[in-house]
Amino acid sequence: MTGIVLKEMPLGEADKLLTVFSEEQGRISVVAKGAKKPGSRFLAAASVFAYSDMELVKGRSMYVLRNANIISSFYGLREDFDILTAAAAIAKLTLKVIQEELPDPETMGLLLKVLSFLEHKKRSPQLIEAVFTIRLLCIQG
Repeated sequence: MTGIVLKEMPLGEADKLLTVFSEEQGRISVVAKGAKKPGSRFLAAASVFAYSDMELVKGRSMYVLRNANIISSFYGLREDFDILTAAAAIAKLTLKVIQEELPDPETMGLLLKVLSFLEHKKRSPQLIEAVFTIRLLCIQG
């Protein structure tokens, strides 16, 4: 399954609780065991805006990350404060509107395009954020 991390929270001393948006499953909660340890194999894939191919196992109440291969880290979003602010607002809005475990390929496509535009500084971050908001509202109805 491919997915993008939109939120991360500490879980115990070494783990992270991730909120992942995937085209196939919508919003899901994923535990990344050992992701906070230096040298962890999940260190990069368990970061906000990391878009990865993930291998998950269904646990009792949430998924557990078994393996991840990064497709894009969207690292360029972190290089400029205005761009990072716009990306964070876009992630927050996306989390509010997507449904848990409900496929949403159109919203995923829009999100990936917008993050790419932000990363490559194709337009002003404020304009990109505004266009994303309007387009997202159109998609979600």
